[in-house]
Amino acid sequence: MSQKAVQREKGQLRDLEGELRAARDLVARLEAELEAASGAPAVGGQSDEERFRQLFEEAPLGYQSLDADGNFLAVNQAWLETLGYSREEVLGRNFGDFLADEWGDHFKENFPRFKALGEILGVEFELVRKDGTRVLAAFNGKIGRDADGRFKQTHCIFHDITERRRVEQAVRQNEERFRTLFAGISSVAVQGYRPDGTVRYWNAASEKFYGYSAEEAVGRNICDLVLPAHLHEAFRADVRRMVETGQPLPSAELVLRRKDGAEVEVLSSHAIVAVPGCEPELFCLDVDLAARKRAEEAMLSAKAQAEEASRAKSEFLANMSHEIRTPLNGLLGMMHLLKGTALDGEQRQYVDMAIRSSDRLTELLSDILDLSRVEAGRMELVREEFTLQGLIGSIVETFGPLGSEKRLSLGIGIEPDLPPVLLGDEVRIRQVLFNLVGNAMKFTEQGGVVVEACGLPSPCPGEVRVLFTVRDSGIGIPDDKLGIIFTGFMQADTGKSRRHQGAGLGLTISKRLVELMGGTMAVETEQGVGSAFYVSLPLGLPEAGSGAAASAGAPLSELRPGLRILLAEDERMNRLFATRLLEKLGQEVTAVENGREALQALRADDFDLVLMDVQMPELDGLEATRALRDRTAFGPKADIPVIAVTAHAMAGDREEFLAAGMTDYIAKPIDSAQLVHALCRVQASLDAGRAADGRERDS
Repeated sequence: MSQKAVQREKGQLRDLEGELRAARDLVARLEAELEAASGAPAVGGQSDEERFRQLFEEAPLGYQSLDADGNFLAVNQAWLETLGYSREEVLGRNFGDFLADEWGDHFKENFPRFKALGEILGVEFELVRKDGTRVLAAFNGKIGRDADGRFKQTHCIFHDITERRRVEQAVRQNEERFRTLFAGISSVAVQGYRPDGTVRYWNAASEKFYGYSAEEAVGRNICDLVLPAHLHEAFRADVRRMVETGQPLPSAELVLRRKDGAEVEVLSSHAIVAVPGCEPELFCLDVDLAARKRAEEAMLSAKAQAEEASRAKSEFLANMSHEIRTPLNGLLGMMHLLKGTALDGEQRQYVDMAIRSSDRLTELLSDILDLSRVEAGRMELVREEFTLQGLIGSIVETFGPLGSEKRLSLGIGIEPDLPPVLLGDEVRIRQVLFNLVGNAMKFTEQGGVVVEACGLPSPCPGEVRVLFTVRDSGIGIPDDKLGIIFTGFMQADTGKSRRHQGAGLGLTISKRLVELMGGTMAVETEQGVGSAFYVSLPLGLPEAGSGAAASAGAPLSELRPGLRILLAEDERMNRLFATRLLEKLGQEVTAVENGREALQALRADDFDLVLMDVQMPELDGLEATRALRDRTAFGPKADIPVIAVTAHAMAGDREEFLAAGMTDYIAKPIDSAQLVHALCRVQASLDAGRAADGRERDS
């Protein structure tokens, strides 16, 4: 039963109680009227007997009069309407004829007692209506006697209490449910008590909290059991207020007393269950604050341990990234250098296979690190201007050769109405699209792959929603595998004979990156026909006249030879590879082994830029860069561009490098295209600075 229903039924009980009191008053009034009517003269044309008869018939409660044998002498209209009989069907018959069968003995026992005592109050009988339904009635009445004091007749008023009894039964059942519920609660001590404090109920948790068994507690005063003496008077005042208002007490933290005298800190709440006509019952619910505080401390400790484990995991991954990427960079570098030498066909094939295997290892390492960053909530997004043409063009540049090799077409399409320049994290968007296109190429043997970008309505001003679609004519995805393709390390094809390699991280990372950027990802697929992946992303619009908007689609200037580059790298193999790569690009390279040597070289010679490894002995790249930015020590050289070259690839690294004063950032293993782009950006910056200096001199 709901709390609202209980309150409604309690209200009905209060109404019934009021009517019962009115019934008792009416009995006394009718009796007085009847006595006054006996032999009294008429007043105002209407005798007292006539007035009594009118009152008798119009009374709202059922009235009956019985003779000494229990036969009906009179009934009023309310009686007849309640039971559905006519007056002729009632008068002269015995009261017992109208009782339910099981109530006959009850009448035979109580009627003689009624005649002997002279009155009854609240005696109950169950009567049967003419239609066979039953009504439970409470009778109040007195005996009418003659002048000699002999029995004359009964005067009784009855009240239909069928609904009241139903409500009482419902309340009792509800209370019993509460008691059963409380009995099964091991973490909350529940006590039921009377308004005078006498305990009526004591659950198992109370036994545990306070050390008293239920047998010891029930019947004793709750103050004497658990309340310190200084709280007794305040408690009694609170109980009186609850009884008067029917409202519960607000929860309070208290220090109570156990049987052994020990103190127990609890959060205590008191409520009242008041049924009209019954003594109110009060309930106290106590929660052990010490246990709760222990649980909170345990939770905080577990949280701290989890955070420490996450931090340790991040540090481990960062260190592993460095330890794996550093030799991998050297391996790839040597392979690329070897590929540039005079090789026969078989040797070149071996080198290409080694490079492809190293590239796969690099991709797997990057995927694991990205997944770790996303799961830890430490993936940092940037919001920079980029062009859709450049983004889609990079897909063609990267996957075009693979498509040609597999004899697959690679189609692209950009809706003409889309803005050419957008704001977003181009690197992460490219990562998502590369994953999708890479999968499409991997699982397609004939036909082709199509990449499209079109606009969707956006509710936000200054924003456009772009829908990227990657559609293939590949093998498709079985229906029973759709639920796992976005789960890390899970693949649709998991058998030992599977044809396609991979760790199963690409789609997981892509979906999480899309969600991190505020977008959504969906898939349509039909096995044997192909799949279509949809990525919807909210992207910003740059301000009119901004640099990228003004030069949308303009390529970077080509890298010119002759840059004076200082390379700081402690690993000999990596130092050799970077030196050879830069020299092949036509640049002048000076190589040193640590940050201290880099600062010495900068003091001694002039350079256009520094390629600075981050993790080096004696003085690492961050410390060396901070020292370089000290203008008092290095003068104009303090502004020289510094590109971080690092095997670190965890969340926050880029921000840390920039905060230390580094200009740009590339990750190991060094990709020649990535390095060229970074050098071109520095070259463009140097050109802009020289142009500005020239304008100042001219002015």
